[in-house]
Amino acid sequence: MFRLFALTFAFICIVAPAQSQPPAVPASAPLELKLGHNAAFGSVLDLTTAEFARRVNGALRGKAVMKVYGNSVLGSDVDMLKKVQQGELDFAMPSNYMSSINPIFSVFDVPYLILSRQHIKRVRGELLGKFLKPAAKAKGLLILGMWENGFRHMTNNVRPIMGPDDLKGLKIRVPQGSRMLKALQGFGALPAEYSFGPPLVEAIKAGKFDGQENPFTQINSAKLDKVQKYLSLTYHNYTPVYLVAKTERFEKLPPEVQSVIATVAVEMQDWAMAANEQLEKTLRLKLSATMAINEVDLFAFLMASFGFYKEFAAEVPEGKALIKLLYDPTTLTAATKGAD
Repeated sequence: MFRLFALTFAFICIVAPAQSQPPAVPASAPLELKLGHNAAFGSVLDLTTAEFARRVNGALRGKAVMKVYGNSVLGSDVDMLKKVQQGELDFAMPSNYMSSINPIFSVFDVPYLILSRQHIKRVRGELLGKFLKPAAKAKGLLILGMWENGFRHMTNNVRPIMGPDDLKGLKIRVPQGSRMLKALQGFGALPAEYSFGPPLVEAIKAGKFDGQENPFTQINSAKLDKVQKYLSLTYHNYTPVYLVAKTERFEKLPPEVQSVIATVAVEMQDWAMAANEQLEKTLRLKLSATMAINEVDLFAFLMASFGFYKEFAAEVPEGKALIKLLYDPTTLTAATKGAD
């Protein structure tokens, strides 16, 4: 009996200390933040978002993790912006579709208004602070940064586009919600809105469109050179891309996380411009191997575009002030050389 008691006591002494310790609590996983965009691998937006995530994650050191989902895996621009608005996605990268939020964003669809990156850099603070951020804020959205897809050019299968008259009768695809629909109609083309990527490639193959207009990075990523003969360097629009979040959702993030994301988003603005300027030179050379590339009469296009300035100024609240801010005749010489 004594022996049994001694063994029982010894067992309790061995086990009890272990049981008296609270069970180990697994470390909580870091906050995961999702950023979605529709650009393909190797595009300027792909490169910019990857660098943005690298910088954010390095600064936060595991307090939160920024993950990028490109190539439309989270849906189209339209889908992702709606997900942000509904609180289902942290960040999206809309471009032309921002005009659905407020027509003031369609100023970038006014042809031959933006002629150089240097001018954008000079006016960007006022442009965002006075016009674009307030317009987004009114819809519950926060613009953290304005990055870019670059200058847009036209491709088609019918003829080289040398001047406005060469657009007459051409069936040209434009993005959803783009003001370029009306501009191309004014030039005599037959534009229509349509999805980008594989659907557009198939539509061109089927003859639904003669051509389309996009920056080099999009033309290359969608492999449009495989279905288009001519690339005309029109430089008709400059295309920004916005890093957008739902204001309410963003403000619930830890203050340090908010601060790092906001700071890096602004840092990436000039980085994106510089990276794309170099990428455009590389892609122009690459695309010249598969398409016939031609310069255009930019002065003729510019002269034919002033009516679109007046139209925007008359139709859009604050449009006149915005046109005045963005029109810079001193950069015409640089623009006509296809350089900044």
